[in-house]
Amino acid sequence: MKVETPELGKVFSQVLQNVASRMRLGFENYWARRRAGLKADTPHFRRMRDYSSLTYLKFGFKLDGSTLRLSKIGDLRLRLHRPVEGRVKTLTISRSMSGKWYAVFACMVDLKPIEGRLPAVGVDLGLNSLVALSDETLIEAPRSYRKSEDKLRKLHRHVSKRCMGSHNGGKDRVQLAAQYKRWLIRGGTSPTRWLGVL
Repeated sequence: MKVETPELGKVFSQVLQNVASRMRLGFENYWARRRAGLKADTPHFRRMRDYSSLTYLKFGFKLDGSTLRLSKIGDLRLRLHRPVEGRVKTLTISRSMSGKWYAVFACMVDLKPIEGRLPAVGVDLGLNSLVALSDETLIEAPRSYRKSEDKLRKLHRHVSKRCMGSHNGGKDRVQLAAQYKRWLIRGGTSPTRWLGVL
């Protein structure tokens, strides 16, 4: 393929191999589900804007402080939210729907006992309160969706009126994704945020 398409020479070889393995895995999962008698859709061609990640397997990258060196791409400044521990196995560079880029390191680390664990409690997700614990603690729902509802409705209306594939439609889609991300950060659908698990 590199002989037929010289542009592929600008991409690190393991990144290309990972794309082929992803495609193979998709078809294998499809055939396995069909053999098991389950419903399965045929893997389909992905548009350029929908393919939003690339994976380096073991080689082709180096983390030096807050600088990430990627083969065939160059040096990138990185904002680490926690130190990388253990031996790095893979690095995935992914782009979110809001247009932000993330570097995800998968590391092999030694098992450690969890320190400072709280006593076990029973958890019940409720309607009036978000969470009710067995020690009679109630955690109120933040109702963040209700607070964001008007803004989301307005952005959805803008996106629906744009022509498909237009430049302004793309900008509105990014704004909508960013608003959903803000909603998730404020609370969203993750009750574990208030339990202190994450």
